[in-house]
Amino acid sequence: MRTVAAVSAALLATAAAAAFDPDSWLERRELLTREAERLEKLYAKCAEKADNPAEKVSLPIDTFPSGAVKSLVTAERAQFFQSQGAVWADGVTAHEYDADGKEISRLEAESLVVDRETKSGWVDGKARAIHGQTLVKGSRVYVSFAEDYVMITTNAVVRSRDFGPRGAVSAAGPRTNAVSTVTASRADYDRRAGVIMMDGAVRLDDQEYKLAADRAWVFLAGTNELRRIVAVGSVAVTNGLRHGSCDRAVYERRSGMLTMYARGAEEPARLVDEGEKGGELLGERIAFRTGAEQVEVDRPVIKVKTDDRDRGALIGIEEAK
Repeated sequence: MRTVAAVSAALLATAAAAAFDPDSWLERRELLTREAERLEKLYAKCAEKADNPAEKVSLPIDTFPSGAVKSLVTAERAQFFQSQGAVWADGVTAHEYDADGKEISRLEAESLVVDRETKSGWVDGKARAIHGQTLVKGSRVYVSFAEDYVMITTNAVVRSRDFGPRGAVSAAGPRTNAVSTVTASRADYDRRAGVIMMDGAVRLDDQEYKLAADRAWVFLAGTNELRRIVAVGSVAVTNGLRHGSCDRAVYERRSGMLTMYARGAEEPARLVDEGEKGGELLGERIAFRTGAEQVEVDRPVIKVKTDDRDRGALIGIEEAK
């Protein structure tokens, strides 16, 4: 419950995310996890009995009311199991199309089983899913075509590319075509909601900064470009000569704004500047843009280098009203 409460508080810190309900999202994730466990067992049964597979198979999974194909699975080898209503396949590519026949996403997998009734599948081995500007990959994967959901249970990697201009301009000039990479033990990619939850040993590299946390929620927009990241639990951040720690953090991709939150009075957010006029800053909330020097802080405590004559110099501190 503490994790959900922390996520809710961090999300409400940005008004645009207020419509997101982490409680109901996690409940849905739990239901889909049970379905993934069922399909994993089904895969093991089918793989054991796959003794006469057909070659070069193409199988429609779902269609639009017009009859046009919505999702299609192609495979190097496949075998049908009528009693289970399932298809086992090797060398798989699953395509998803819009109503005009244009491919909007693709899943590539080593080996999987598909339940034709639930329109879901389990990948035993490596897989990768591409949707818009976002790539999700890993091992031991559940995919639901009906729910627009991909669950990676081992070695999850998410890469999101942003082709638009950035709000914060670094010394090198405007940023475009930037790539963010997030790794974790597990990832749940809800395409319908535009949300990816990274869970366990989360590491993020945004080229401008690095972040580590126990859990991170990645919010996507438009053509699935990364929009916002909410990190929760043992958060560590590095941005150039600055590094910090906090209980939770919110990063807005377009503006480059990173906001760090304390867990409580005894565990404040902490930011350290290793530059020439560096020092340490503690606060209830610390906010700064990754491409700028100005820092905004609530309830600040400032520690500076003892040999620095300008004892108030810590990258332009500004206390929030």
